[in-house]
Amino acid sequence: MRLLFLFISVVLFIPSLTFAGSISSFLDAGNAAYELGEYEEALHKYQEALTKDEMSYPALFNKGNSLYKLERYDDALSAYEKALHNTE
Repeated sequence: MRLLFLFISVVLFIPSLTFAGSISSFLDAGNAAYELGEYEEALHKYQEALTKDEMSYPALFNKGNSLYKLERYDDALSAYEKALHNTE
């Protein structure tokens, strides 16, 4: 019975680690690109993170930062507003 419980716990837990890991890897890659001034690449990575979790505050906020640096101000404002609504 303990073995069955352990097996079920592992099976349910591993997908959440993979899901979270993929988002954080996209965020990390986006942040690295942003720091190098590669704002288009950063934007692409934040968009990839958002395909995994469309409500991710860090991805939305950082997307807004990249758009701002690319002088796409209306799009940046939309990303910031969406990020703000996700904190309420």
